[in-house]
Formats: sequence, structure tokens, C-alpha cells
Amino acid sequence: MSHWTCPALVLLACVLQTACDGRAANSTDTPATPIRHDAGVIEVPASSPLRGRLDVMAFQPSEISRPLNAPGAIEAAPEMRVSITPPVAGRVLRIHRVLGDEVRAGDALFTLDSAEAASARAEHAKTAAAAAQARRDFERERRLFDADVTARKDFEAARLGLASAEADARVAAAHLAQLGADRGSGRTYVLHSPISGRVVEMQGAQGGYWNDINAALMTVADLSTVWMTASVPEREV
Repeated sequence: MSHWTCPALVLLACVLQTACDGRAANSTDTPATPIRHDAGVIEVPASSPLRGRLDVMAFQPSEISRPLNAPGAIEAAPEMRVSITPPVAGRVLRIHRVLGDEVRAGDALFTLDSAEAASARAEHAKTAAAAAQARRDFERERRLFDADVTARKDFEAARLGLASAEADARVAAAHLAQLGADRGSGRTYVLHSPISGRVVEMQGAQGGYWNDINAALMTVADLSTVWMTASVPEREV
């Protein structure tokens, strides 16, 4: 019995040894680590399977654009936008240009029936006539004075009267020019556009009475140059 037991034990030991050697060999043949982390540095080893999916190239700085959506408005440049304010009160007889119409500098915009314009014209006509009469009186007194027919005081009085009448006429003419009214007669007053552009705002209506000389009846803007204004949040500026 002891003669056959020893070989059997030796064979069993050899099988166990072979199995142990096989497990040891398999334990060392593990897959490579894809990524290694070391003190905040990420490293991809050369044997990592990720290497086949990576493109390696030199770094080049470039701008990164990010779209930003914000509400905004398109508007005319402030210096090319004119509020048309009539300097006299009156009833709107006719509107020559309406909202959206194109206008050129000097075009008529609206016509008013204005008592103030009529008063300014009458004052100008009266002072102009007075100045003309004062000049005739002065010329007559000058001829008489040169002929020793009239006294010097009458000549000096005529000269002062002429100077006063001409001053009054200049004031009346300046007032008429300030209003932008012509030197004709009547109550109609036509306001013209100071710039070329387009009517972008309109408040008055034909037949209505306009008595606020500080309010714009319409607005003309030159749209050849416009501004874009956007409401961007402060954190995005």
C-alpha cells in the first residue's frame, strides 16, 4: 500500500504548484490604467487605450465668441433728429407731410392760422412805413437846413426821429425773422423743415388748435446714420 501512495502525493503536489503558478502569472497581466492623477495633473500613459482616441497638437491661443441676446432699439443719431415746434399758436390749417413721409430741407411741413403771425406782420409793416416817412422828413429838413431856411434844432429833431423809426423797424423785422414768417400779410404761417430726412413722429392733427409753443408738433430725423441701443445686463458688459 505504501509503495503506491508516494507517487500519488507527488502528482497532486505538481498539479497544485502548476495552478498556483498560473494564477500568479494571470495576476501580473492586468490592463493598463487609462488615466493617472498626480497632484492635480492628469496623465494619459502611452499604454493607455485612450491614446488612440486623442489628437495631440501644439496649443495656439484663439478668441472664443459667445452669443449674447439682448433687447434693443434702432434710433436716429441725436444730432440728426429735430423736433419741429411752431413758435406761434394757432389752428392747424393744413399738414403738408405726414408720418413716414420723406422731406427735404426747406419743404413746408404744416400751415397755421395764427393771430400772432398776423400781428407780427402788421407791426413790421407799420414800423417800416414809419421809418420811410421819417427818412423823407429828415431829407426835407436837411435841404432846408443847408439853405438856412430852418433852424438846427428842427434838423436835429428830424435826424433823431429817423434813428428811432429805423430802430423800431429793425426790431419788428428781427421778430418776424425769429418767427420764420414771411413779410407778406394775413394770418397764415407756414413752418418749413430745417433738415432733410423723414417724419418719424407726429402729434398734431389738421383742424386742431396748437397753443403750446414748447411742444413739438412733429419730428423729422435724418436716417442715413442710425444708432443701435441695447439693454445689456451689467454682468454681461
